[in-house]
Amino acid sequence: MQKIQELNNQLNEVLEQTAEKFKEENINIVMPTYIPQRGEILKEFASRGVNTAIAGGMKGAQCFKEIPQYGMEEDTFPYTDGFPDYITQRITRLIPDDLLKDRKVAVFSYVNNLGWSHYIEERNLGTQIVATVEQNLRGYFEEKGNLLKILDTAGLSEYKIPTEQVSNETTIDELIDVYERIKNEDGKVVVQDCCSENGNAGGKGTLFINSCEEFVKNIKENKGRRKVARFIKGFESNLSFFAGNTKPEENMYGSTKMNLTPDMDNFNPDTLDSLLAKAREAGINEDNIVTIVGRGTLKAVGDENLTSYESNGVGNDIGYVYEGKIGDQITEVGTKLARLMALSGKVGIAGADLIIDKQGKVWINEINDRQQGPTAQMSKDAENNGIPSLLKISLLSSYGDFRDKKVLEVFENLRKYSQEIHKAYKTGRGEFYLKVNSTHPKGHYEKVKNNLRPGIYEISRNEDGKWKLNFSSYKSPNSNVSYQTNPKEGKVVVKIVGGDWKVGDEVENGSQLFRLTGITNPENPPFVIENGKTVLNKSWKPVVEACYNYLFGEGYTHKNQLWKKREAEKYIYVGWCPVAKENQKFTPTKQFAILCPMLKNHLYKNSGGKNA
Repeated sequence: MQKIQELNNQLNEVLEQTAEKFKEENINIVMPTYIPQRGEILKEFASRGVNTAIAGGMKGAQCFKEIPQYGMEEDTFPYTDGFPDYITQRITRLIPDDLLKDRKVAVFSYVNNLGWSHYIEERNLGTQIVATVEQNLRGYFEEKGNLLKILDTAGLSEYKIPTEQVSNETTIDELIDVYERIKNEDGKVVVQDCCSENGNAGGKGTLFINSCEEFVKNIKENKGRRKVARFIKGFESNLSFFAGNTKPEENMYGSTKMNLTPDMDNFNPDTLDSLLAKAREAGINEDNIVTIVGRGTLKAVGDENLTSYESNGVGNDIGYVYEGKIGDQITEVGTKLARLMALSGKVGIAGADLIIDKQGKVWINEINDRQQGPTAQMSKDAENNGIPSLLKISLLSSYGDFRDKKVLEVFENLRKYSQEIHKAYKTGRGEFYLKVNSTHPKGHYEKVKNNLRPGIYEISRNEDGKWKLNFSSYKSPNSNVSYQTNPKEGKVVVKIVGGDWKVGDEVENGSQLFRLTGITNPENPPFVIENGKTVLNKSWKPVVEACYNYLFGEGYTHKNQLWKKREAEKYIYVGWCPVAKENQKFTPTKQFAILCPMLKNHLYKNSGGKNA
């Protein structure tokens, strides 16, 4: 661990020297973006006097006090469904002329394939772009139709979800055969648009289909190729990693990046072969690639204690430790994917969405050629544990001078100790967050009964056994307070992020009230895995309920329709016995659905054929 801590110090020193170099050469950093919140890493340069600016977001809604931000009259985040060119150009035009005119500029972005540098150059202000994180490989790696080719080439065939491609031109008989081959034990398949005819990526255009008739009808009524995959019942994990190399970019700072050329087809799986060949010709090979695999998080979806919607994401435990078989599989997936992307000329952060079934088998759902939601917090956790930050490694890979021996030495050491760094990521302490959503019935509004502002609070168990949020325990969000996150001790100290609620505020159903965050206690984590699904740990349920009771009064959680449904499903009537038992065959709902038609038919017959 000492070597890793020394390497972390070395990384920070070289990043600081790079910032000083930018300052000396009057290099401005600009971040045109749809999501300004992803620019937090730029504080590393802004805090050292480098002229840094963000364009995007809503006017007046500055994300970081150290970084000036130029927003639009409307928020840019809703446009992330499609990233339209006209909005991309408008965002770029928000950058003040004096930051670009006859200046050296480094470009930073979150979504790297939108052509930000091109639109900056189109302003004809004599801007010299000397560094950028941009690449356009996302168009290939995130295309759903390419996933199987990518996994086969990476040596990850055993992690493929059974998948086939069909179109509206596929015959009905063939579609029936595909459905029978792909469906899971419940008859469920996932259908996704996977080509340019439909223009969807990143999980959009996804349908869950439960019958052969519905499947055939949907395929026949929609143009274009579609990907049909087996629905895997299990829990989800986000995996983050860094891929790069040490070959200097010829005319810019940073290491060598590959891009798709106009003759390469994003939607042709075999384009990967051309990309790998192009990277080899550029001098990228096994001897100079660098990969660092972070950790797989534990993602929670549809927990009835935190939401009233079954598909809502309700939290992520970044500090969850996967042991044994699952941990080994996640390591293999990250190692092989990062290697393949590095050999393709990728430089920066990427990741994958994983599904883990109840047998502990890992399946790869999709690849994300970008920074994922948990990556920033994962990097902060790593630094707190003396481990090199993925985000800092990525930033230096695009802004560092790879002709400088000190920069090269950092990346050679990262390469040398990559396995040890990954092991440290896997087992280090990390933060979690719970999304606490309003859960009362849809169409109704609930009034807030007590004020609640973001900050650090104590939630404790009283002598009567009930838990209570203690408003008087409030401390500033920036206070240096130690988290306490084991409810078995009778008290937790956590941070409430977001949501500044006042008495009388009216809240609609499905609103995110706030996030509860803290450092995961491995002995009693907030989420656990039960029957192949991520659920809120029983010991954390009264903690969450205390938050709801504080805002809305006791009994609020019992208004949640999803909670009622899940509670009803626990109690089953066996035959005609009125005694409620768990884990039997029929729920009351199912039994009513079966008995009602039988009873109606019985009454009809005994009434002489008259309506009963």
